[in-house]
Amino acid sequence: MSKVLVEVISGPEGPCLSVSNNGNGNGMRVAGPKPFGGGRITHAFRPSAKELREAVDFACGKDPEIARLSAALSVALAQLEEERARNAWRHISTAPANQEVLACNAAGYVGRAVLLKGKWEHIGMPTHWMPLPGLPTDTRKEL
Repeated sequence: MSKVLVEVISGPEGPCLSVSNNGNGNGMRVAGPKPFGGGRITHAFRPSAKELREAVDFACGKDPEIARLSAALSVALAQLEEERARNAWRHISTAPANQEVLACNAAGYVGRAVLLKGKWEHIGMPTHWMPLPGLPTDTRKEL
């Protein structure tokens, strides 16, 4: 069962709740004001998506504000699950031909590869593949 990362972030305008399926700072804010300037993570935990959904469903009966946010959380969880499926390794038999992909072989080599006329170029005997990731959206240089 996949785990999600839930973070409570303290920002200048108050706390917010962020949910993501990785720890790379690309979470979706599902409640509270946007933490301009990044904020500070005060709490972080990794429940399964099912556990998180059950907790929200339970809380909806207790607090109208949480009930209002339940729909936003459902959308965020669905988007996270779609992202996880897009970024999962797939068996090599399902790889597209004539399209560059990220592939790995049994020796652990990972790199760009393409299937041309039934033969893999740039990698020997791949076992799994995934689409190449998109370019980063944040182009700021880290110091």
